[in-house]
Amino acid sequence: MKAVILSPGLDESLVPFTYDYPKAMMPVGNIPMLHINLLSVRSAGVKDVKICLHHLPEFVDSYFHDGKEFGLNISYSIEKEFKGSGPSLFRIKSFITDPIIFLSGECLSNVNLKGLSQYHTSNNCSATIVTSFDSLKKYDVPEGKISRENFDKVMSENLFYDVLLIERPAVDLVKNEKGYLLKNHLIPELIDSGMNVYVKGCDAYYSELKSIDEYLDINLKAVRGEVKFSEVEFKPEKINPDTFLLKKGKTKIGNSVQLSGC
Repeated sequence: MKAVILSPGLDESLVPFTYDYPKAMMPVGNIPMLHINLLSVRSAGVKDVKICLHHLPEFVDSYFHDGKEFGLNISYSIEKEFKGSGPSLFRIKSFITDPIIFLSGECLSNVNLKGLSQYHTSNNCSATIVTSFDSLKKYDVPEGKISRENFDKVMSENLFYDVLLIERPAVDLVKNEKGYLLKNHLIPELIDSGMNVYVKGCDAYYSELKSIDEYLDINLKAVRGEVKFSEVEFKPEKINPDTFLLKKGKTKIGNSVQLSGC
């Protein structure tokens, strides 16, 4: 199995940070989100990773290089224009010789990718999608092979995670059309064609980090140990119950920062 990580970079939800910094490289507990995702992929036994980049790709390349330092084989697909997850996957078909774990490097989750991979393989799935147990319960959707009706129920609130497992034959159906998305277009097309698409529920942490408040929240939860990620250990210096110092002497404060309550 291989992994494809989509990290186009510019996301208005974390502006102004993402004007000059790709979203996937935003740190959580001083570790870039993309680094955390790569460790999760590695824990599932994956070695070969393709990262799809658009905005400020040099930040990612200069940090990870070929991935050898991280026990991975990393290569890159740099897109001058980001057209959607479908076209991103379409242009790297030659890389996809095995089933893939496809995930967004700009989201954070601690989904057990190894367990998910085993579930996918044991059920002979063409594709596996993921959401929370709460979402399945809300719409009375069982785990297992999903119907188009049940897919549409959960998708009505966009409650599927940006974590998918896809077999190579399913990748051949991806369209190179601007705006074509894997969750929104490929998955329902696979279901309609009768292919084996399964949904797996989980109780893992998952966030698309759609606001500065969400970004602050996961940083606090991570350093407090309230959310844990595979192979990641945060070791902040605790100053008091509500204050943590991540790296003494290495914190930079920009000119636009306002401090209060000091």
